[in-house]
Amino acid sequence: MKARHFIILTLAGASVAVGAVVALQEGDRTSPPPAAAGLLLPGFIDRVNEVDRLTVRSASDGQVTLERKGERWSVVERHHYPADLEKVRPVLLQVAQLKTVEALTANPDLHKRLQVEAVDAPDSASVRLTAAQGGAVLAGLVVGKTRADSRPGVFVRKADEAR
Repeated sequence: MKARHFIILTLAGASVAVGAVVALQEGDRTSPPPAAAGLLLPGFIDRVNEVDRLTVRSASDGQVTLERKGERWSVVERHHYPADLEKVRPVLLQVAQLKTVEALTANPDLHKRLQVEAVDAPDSASVRLTAAQGGAVLAGLVVGKTRADSRPGVFVRKADEAR
């Protein structure tokens, strides 16, 4: 390799590296950074220990209701078979820590693309999650598909909202 070609390749590589550093410092300005986004369910984190009923419903799998009596969780549809607290608690904490990245469509016709349509809709792929205390709903979500791009996350919609 001639010295001239080596110098040209080195300069080209250096310019690509500088461009990459500049691009990474500027970041993606089209959406707010996740750290700046607020909690999806503000206040739920303070009430997560009050939840005594967790219902998960989907069109394909039906409904599963977990109920707490004292410190013991059980599966209502399975004659109150004991449920593992070590599996219930992380779900509640993950729901409480969900952050809003950006609000998407309020058009119900487009909810199917994100799989956040109503659970009882024909061919629904969404999952409805409801956390309650007594008869009061503390958190209600329609959970859709997982993001397919480089940012981790899941599409969700508050059960009582269109967006």
